[in-house]
Amino acid sequence: MDDEAGEFWENLPRNLFEDGARYHLGTVGDAVEQRVSWCLDEAKALLDQDHLGAGLTVAATALEIMIRFMVVRPFVAAAFLSDDWSDLFFDRLIAERRSAGDRELLPALLQRVNLDLATITLDTGAQLWSSIREVWEARNRFVHQADPPQRKTVELALKCALAFREIVIAAVAKAFGFTLATSGKWSEIQTGTRLQRFRPSDPFRKRPFIP
Repeated sequence: MDDEAGEFWENLPRNLFEDGARYHLGTVGDAVEQRVSWCLDEAKALLDQDHLGAGLTVAATALEIMIRFMVVRPFVAAAFLSDDWSDLFFDRLIAERRSAGDRELLPALLQRVNLDLATITLDTGAQLWSSIREVWEARNRFVHQADPPQRKTVELALKCALAFREIVIAAVAKAFGFTLATSGKWSEIQTGTRLQRFRPSDPFRKRPFIP
């Protein structure tokens, strides 16, 4: 899967890929970021109240939303240069496999923006990607087997989600020219005196989004 995906992205013209991914992130980024922020706040509150299973589930959901809507979907949209075609491809070939498909594609897709997922570590020195997989395994055991998670696992889930947003998503944003620190929005790119705007959309409800 990784070799085939890597070959496909290498053959895709760079400028077309960048324009397509930038458009998709510019339109849905604000709505996705709002949900991710809610998940992280909720997970922390649940952890503080010792609701460990719920906290783990919500933190893991934040990771899956970022991977799906801020990496996989934008890159697929860029490849097909059409939201209609990318939605069809995603729904039939990726969504049917749910998050497992996203996880297989992620390392190869991030190489397109010169990001090696295997080299990213947490402040503890642990590898981010292996830690994320550990979080997902614990979440699955809780959801499907009622296996109570340990507090340190929920703390790891939060740490992974925050690191993924601060390192991976930030790198994706930078690669496509987004100026979040300046504009505060995915739907606006401020470059000097030039302001590029996108029409915000909510990918979860298929309707316009007001940041």
